[in-house]
Amino acid sequence: MSGTQMEILRIKNNRIIDRVLGQIHEEETLDDLNVNDVFERCLAVHEVPEDQRPELLRAYQEAVSSLYEDDVQAE
Repeated sequence: MSGTQMEILRIKNNRIIDRVLGQIHEEETLDDLNVNDVFERCLAVHEVPEDQRPELLRAYQEAVSSLYEDDVQAE
């Protein structure tokens, strides 16, 4: 929101969260999972073939790592 001091801290898409968490125990939340766990479960939900997952996970980890590095350098 322009002109205010409001900051969006998190946006939740409950439909996607429900699909990903539908594969896990009821007492588990996204806060219990790391980013790699969530990505792997998204791959499973979207039925990505097993042989493609390692390469996609490596690319995802590189992207996440790059984001963290950029964030640290911005500080």
